[in-house]
Amino acid sequence: ARDAMPDGGKLTVRTANIPADECKNYPSKGMPAADYVLVEVADSGIGIAAEIIDKIFEPFFSTKDVGKGTGLGLATVHGIVSQSRGAVWAESAPGLGATFHVLLPLATPPESVTPAQAGRASGAASGGRILVVEDEELVRQLLARTLIEAGFEVVQARHGGEALERLADASRGVDLVVSDVVMPVMAGRELAARLKQRYPTLPAIWISGYPRESVAAGEGLPEGAAFLQKPASPEALLDAVRRALAADQPNRSNPG
Repeated sequence: ARDAMPDGGKLTVRTANIPADECKNYPSKGMPAADYVLVEVADSGIGIAAEIIDKIFEPFFSTKDVGKGTGLGLATVHGIVSQSRGAVWAESAPGLGATFHVLLPLATPPESVTPAQAGRASGAASGGRILVVEDEELVRQLLARTLIEAGFEVVQARHGGEALERLADASRGVDLVVSDVVMPVMAGRELAARLKQRYPTLPAIWISGYPRESVAAGEGLPEGAAFLQKPASPEALLDAVRRALAADQPNRSNPG
């Protein structure tokens, strides 16, 4: 929406409960009749041309110039919604803005569990130092907070280049890298190669909104690398961290 309204405009977010008998009013993508929640995000921007609207959720599709973006945002959204047994689609026309619809199954709220409790439940060890590499600030902060509340010390970086700077400047060693795969400036493929060259014993967990197979084909995920797909629960993140640190126990003297 921001890119679609370079000179400003109106952004509207709407939510609604959709009972099972009203599902027929929405493109349900073969979803079963059930109670759903509808989230709509509408902008008053430039709109989307008819010849590309069916392509906007495809991985690596983009209308942006080189260096202006990867075109991965909507594909990530599609992956997250699909994992949640939902549907997402867009309605738009040039000059008339765009509206994105997300239909998600209504869920019963689970019993509240804090990240710290999740860390204890999964057996995550505390005291390690972890470098979190993620270009989306909100995602990076969420990962960092989960790890900090579980007892880890966290260093943050926005991309691979900054990650290497953090490692070089670290006053003491880093025990683990948790990194996004698709990032600006220096993406996961190059970062993995640099880590292997400079810090060959430093373990890493690679995270992405795409399945492992898609990332391996498009971005060269290192063979046999630990992988975690977004969105990952605090339990899943901490369990992956625990396993990575346990597997690396003989090499815990990694240089930073």
